[in-house]
Amino acid sequence: MENIQLMLQRLPDLPTELPQNAAEQLLLEQLDQYRDRFTGYGESHARSLMTMSGGSKEEKEALIYHFEFCERAKQFLICYRDILFQHLRGVCLLADNRIEPAQLARHWQESIETLTGAVYELQQTGEQRRVTLLHQEKQISAWRLQDSPWPIYQEQFAAITEQATQLVENKQQTLNHIEVFQKIRLLVLDHVQKQIDQLSILSEQIQKLQQLFASQQEMTTGQISRKLIAKEESFQVVDQGTEFKAGLGELMDRLPEKWQVFTNTDQGMLLSTETELRKRVGQWLENQIFPILYETWELIDSAQNACQMAVSNLKNRLQLLTQNEPSVSEIPEQPFVLLVQQLDAIQHEMRIHQTTILDRLQKQFYLTYVFHPEKVFLPTLMQFTVRQLDQATGKVSEGLANSWKLATKRLRRILSQVEQEEGLGYTEKTARYIDHRRPLASSHAYTSIFLTKGFIGSSFATGRREEMDHLAYLFRQWEKGYRGAVLLTGRRFCGKTFLGEWAAYQHFQTHVIRLSPDQETVIQGRKLPATTKILDVLNFLKKHAFPLRPLVWIDDLELWQDAGHSFYDNVTALIHFIDRYADRCFFMVATNHWCRQRLRTLFRIDEVFQATLHLDTMPTQDIAHALLIRHGATHQKMLSDDSDPARSAKTFQSVAAKVGKAAHGNIGEALMWWTASVRSRENGTIHLDFSDKYSLPELPNPEMLLILEELLWQKRTDEYRLRKQFGPAFAERYVHLLRRMLSIGLIQRLADGKLEIEESVVNAIGGFEQNYN
Repeated sequence: MENIQLMLQRLPDLPTELPQNAAEQLLLEQLDQYRDRFTGYGESHARSLMTMSGGSKEEKEALIYHFEFCERAKQFLICYRDILFQHLRGVCLLADNRIEPAQLARHWQESIETLTGAVYELQQTGEQRRVTLLHQEKQISAWRLQDSPWPIYQEQFAAITEQATQLVENKQQTLNHIEVFQKIRLLVLDHVQKQIDQLSILSEQIQKLQQLFASQQEMTTGQISRKLIAKEESFQVVDQGTEFKAGLGELMDRLPEKWQVFTNTDQGMLLSTETELRKRVGQWLENQIFPILYETWELIDSAQNACQMAVSNLKNRLQLLTQNEPSVSEIPEQPFVLLVQQLDAIQHEMRIHQTTILDRLQKQFYLTYVFHPEKVFLPTLMQFTVRQLDQATGKVSEGLANSWKLATKRLRRILSQVEQEEGLGYTEKTARYIDHRRPLASSHAYTSIFLTKGFIGSSFATGRREEMDHLAYLFRQWEKGYRGAVLLTGRRFCGKTFLGEWAAYQHFQTHVIRLSPDQETVIQGRKLPATTKILDVLNFLKKHAFPLRPLVWIDDLELWQDAGHSFYDNVTALIHFIDRYADRCFFMVATNHWCRQRLRTLFRIDEVFQATLHLDTMPTQDIAHALLIRHGATHQKMLSDDSDPARSAKTFQSVAAKVGKAAHGNIGEALMWWTASVRSRENGTIHLDFSDKYSLPELPNPEMLLILEELLWQKRTDEYRLRKQFGPAFAERYVHLLRRMLSIGLIQRLADGKLEIEESVVNAIGGFEQNYN
């Protein structure tokens, strides 16, 4: 049996030049050769280990190969696969006109140098480690007692080469889609150019008509009329969009509904993303291109109508002069001059639109942007409609004449509302406030996007730049060896979960372990049954996750408690674990404002973490941007009070500022305020009826706040834990208050029997708690 050194010397040679046609096939075949070489040698040793005697040199060679060299071989195959991926991505970029051929050729030469160096290192270090380990009997003896890792490595070798095959298939799909993108780009530009050419033809025809009349002075009106009738047919209005839309529809049908594409590599893993490509392209075209095309079609129609109108007016004038048979000299040239000027102005405006379309296509419409997570793939912008003011004559004077009557009616209405308000009880006011904050069922398709909780993709992320920069700094410090622990806190719906998931997505990708109570924990295929004892989960984490150096993400720390495991025991175990292992895992923990207040008293919790990020407030402009992004995702138009399109961004900003103020800067509250104000209309439009005129009334019984305080910091609980908290007084005094708050809607019972404060009032009740304290 040959040793590792002889095996390495017989590895296939690397290509020095990139073939023009069968490049990927050559690379795949060579990768298969490396895999077959490594696999054949490993299987040979695996069979030999079953028969050879212990202590022989052959047995040591086999153990060294399985336990030491296979890991190096796997890393080499991963390096080869990653270089293949980068090359294939370069081929796609070249096809998309994003790089030059010389850049791709230079990258290939650098890749060959890298692979050559990897082979050399594999040969040198492999032989050096083999010689060293042959004399380390203690290590050899330890390997004899362990299960052979060869079956796992064998599967990994096969998986890596299978991934390489998938990369080549994915590259071909990408090239096909790039071709569609390029044809769509050419179709749009060609369509706009045809419209400009049509305008030029119209202008030339008008000028020829003008020259014809100027050159033939002795023509009769009858002759002029016949020539005008012949020319009039060339000014007929042509349908501008049918042929273009048909061609675009054929190209769109060639794009898949959903497309899985490999986008990057990270520490041995292939990263991929799934996108609804056809829908995404359609949305981008509708948002960025079609509004401009609609304007160009209107310009063409106006140009054709202007030409027809000019010819029609001239014919009418000739009919009036038919009796005298005038010459052409009696027909003024000014209408022709003005028409040519009008056509030139329209053509100039068309070229501006052409430049805008070309700029957007060249900057944004590239399929290969999907490979760059820092660039938004086919971004869309919201367009607003402007409220048109009624400027009908007589409105101002009529308003002044009736001002006294209107003021009197308004005063009487206010007095009536005050009297009605005085007659309402606490329960009525509370129910009215809750109903006022509840979105209408008819607006479900719209509000579902706004009320989706947690992380829904980086495209919905906005604001929090300071907090994200702070987290990035803490991650870098942790990589340098410092303690890694951060606490996210704030009132309900302030975005703790979203920020945590966003940071995890940006900085850790797949190396994220999420710990949740009463949920099964899975780490590298190993499973721990659901439990609320955090110490068991942390010990499981310590056993299986440390080599990954993961982010440990604990959201809603307050939920780690039940009848058998107290919250305080769990927090104590977590603190001790962080103190000991914060250099191997980065801990990100989120808890609400009221729970943190208790933890500060009991544990001085802020000292446990490197930093505490307070997320209670978000700037008004960021809230407005968040509302804008979600509103844009609904693809519905917002209308003003009088049903005219509200086109002004200023109008939107004004309403968003009111919503942000009513929510006291809380992003989640702002989203709920907005959804409660939406009124759906026909044809995909909505109307915003925003008002914060109702407020939650003060609690009539201060003892109700004692129950609500427990729900505030625990987020959700049950009667058993409340009974343990309040003792005998719960059955005597507090259980009746609990039932009363359930009946009026302040507290709701969840499907699992737990109790939770109604979402629309939780932060308002938190304000009461602060006032009473």
